[in-house]
Amino acid sequence: SAPNSPNTPLSSALIKPPLPPTVVRLLQASQLCFLSTSFGNDPHLSLMNFTYYQEEEVVIMATKRDTKKFRQITRSNTVALLIHDFPHLKLNEEGGPESPREDSGENDGGGAAEGRARSSSCTYSITLNGIAEIATGDFAERLRGIHLKANPDYAQFIQRNEELSTAGKPSPAIVAVRIESARICNFKDQVKHWNKGDAAKARGE
Repeated sequence: SAPNSPNTPLSSALIKPPLPPTVVRLLQASQLCFLSTSFGNDPHLSLMNFTYYQEEEVVIMATKRDTKKFRQITRSNTVALLIHDFPHLKLNEEGGPESPREDSGENDGGGAAEGRARSSSCTYSITLNGIAEIATGDFAERLRGIHLKANPDYAQFIQRNEELSTAGKPSPAIVAVRIESARICNFKDQVKHWNKGDAAKARGE
């Protein structure tokens, strides 16, 4: 496939620029996202557990093969992800994970209010557009292991089910998404755009 073809496989040797720090921090702090797929003028939205694997700049998810999103990805693999830093993520003002707050023994609720104020002051919503691939073979099982290690509480949705798997088609399937662009919006509705082409130009590539 051509380098920018919608059906270019993720596992091909493509140069992928690093994502900007704000996106990386939120991806590392999050476990859930909304996945948007579409085919034949029929959009679909799914709440998904995910793992961001920075070493290869991919977002990993798992899905059963008899789902609408799986069918749509196999027919049109351009997707969008929406990730929001809900207060439970406890991001600090720089967008990184907050250090645990020591308990002074005087729990009057002030600490919780302070935490909410800090969370609301650094709220981000990030829309990621990318190319999804149904991973296969050793590549799929390697990503499955990474996803499972990062999300042990979701093991029942990630582990391979031998009863439902067939030759060359493990279930649940592993979906890998290569991020092509990002739209970052903070709580003041200030929007920044990022795409891999502009990022490469900025680095002189």
